[in-house]
Amino acid sequence: HMYWLFRYIHFLGPIILVLSVWHILALNPAVWVNRGMMGTLIWVVIPAVFWGLDFVWSIIEAFLMPVKVVEGPTVIEAQGNEPAYICVTLRKQGARFWGGCWLSVATASAKSPISHPFTAIVRHCGGIDGKHAEVEFIWKVNAGKAVPSWTDSLLQTLNRGNGSVAVAPSEVSKG
Repeated sequence: HMYWLFRYIHFLGPIILVLSVWHILALNPAVWVNRGMMGTLIWVVIPAVFWGLDFVWSIIEAFLMPVKVVEGPTVIEAQGNEPAYICVTLRKQGARFWGGCWLSVATASAKSPISHPFTAIVRHCGGIDGKHAEVEFIWKVNAGKAVPSWTDSLLQTLNRGNGSVAVAPSEVSKG
């Protein structure tokens, strides 16, 4: 339930790292002359800039190219020793960019933070031909031991009747 905190700290990490390196450099001005330290700073700054731009672009992309829930979340019932699975199918116009929006909308659709592992099935790439891209996310329900896992909680929510449709495992391979 603290996914929002992780998301922002995840992207603030490189900025904090760059500021701490600059702070170390400010403590000893003679280090600025050292080529190794400048090389290190450059190697830290370049990924931090790209990481920050990725964060900004994923926010812009969410507003420019909204994602729509096509199907789901649906439950694929457990059979025998196999666990249950949860599916969400999303559609997006022009999805040839970063995947952050897919995950954030899948999180909202699933009413829970997305966690690995999940399977993403690309039904259509979209973008180049001007058609919608479509991706199906599938999570295996991992039974928690003492505390229910997020997939357990989501499965219980869906089974209580929040408009989900239970699907037989044989129907997954169709289409």
